[in-house]
Amino acid sequence: MGYPEWKDLTLQLRRNFFRAVGGFDNERALELINKENYPAIFQMCRDLDSARYHRFLADAFLPRVTTDLYQGFLSALRKVSPLFVLTTNVDEALESQMPASVTVQKSDFSRCIDLLHSATREDVFQGIQIGCVLYD
Repeated sequence: MGYPEWKDLTLQLRRNFFRAVGGFDNERALELINKENYPAIFQMCRDLDSARYHRFLADAFLPRVTTDLYQGFLSALRKVSPLFVLTTNVDEALESQMPASVTVQKSDFSRCIDLLHSATREDVFQGIQIGCVLYD
């Protein structure tokens, strides 16, 4: 869909804050980038200027034109029943293509377990968990 990968997004965020926000610790940011500790940079920027941080993310993830590859992905998903999708990012493009889905935000993630237990073959469920790391 043309969205930036973690490293590229982090580099763009660092550049944005380095140029525009007084008190931004560029040396610390570069150190964190070298360690691939991207979440720490995002938190650092959010703490420093939350309005700029949220504006940056909103601009970075504006809706994009749907590609043929993504349409194929959506077509394949629609054939799965019941469909359960858990993403590690805000996937509003997916959510908008699955209007019959139940969307569960991070703040209500425990609801996913109830939905899984009560699911029928006709159910469609999309759980969105931001920054989720799952372990077996």
